[in-house]
Amino acid sequence: MKKIFDMTEKLLLYFASICLAVFSVSTFLQVVLRAFGTPAVWSEEIARFSFIYMVFTGCAVGVRKGIHYTFDIFGKMKNKLVSYTARTLALAFQLTFFGFLLYTAIVFIPQMAARASSVLRIPVSIPYSSIIVFAGFGIIFTLEKIVEFIRDPESYKENENYEELEGTAV
Repeated sequence: MKKIFDMTEKLLLYFASICLAVFSVSTFLQVVLRAFGTPAVWSEEIARFSFIYMVFTGCAVGVRKGIHYTFDIFGKMKNKLVSYTARTLALAFQLTFFGFLLYTAIVFIPQMAARASSVLRIPVSIPYSSIIVFAGFGIIFTLEKIVEFIRDPESYKENENYEELEGTAV
């Protein structure tokens, strides 16, 4: 199972990298074309949409790596009951948040299908669907953390190994 999650994480990082490349190229192209007096209006929307997907896929990877900002003062307490309870509540809250976000996005996004972007005329539900990607992978990665925590609560670590995270691209 860990290999599947590792592969999923790599695919998300590759997708985010592609979005970064598209964002960079379209922004650079817009700057160059404006310098010659012929701006490409479509490049701004491409840059915006690729940026949105890059951010949300990167955030999903951040959930798996446990590098989002957290308050873990209770989770690191010496009292095992307090620590266990705090970590259990944090994971439950995280799962609830992603579930609510996914539900809200699934209800909201079809309403956006009828609206089109101003220049490219694509449905704005396409960039909004990045929320579904984020929430869906957030649920999957949170469930992975819950299983890890249930298997061995003592060795469960949220984001204590900062040295490990240095140099990782998210």
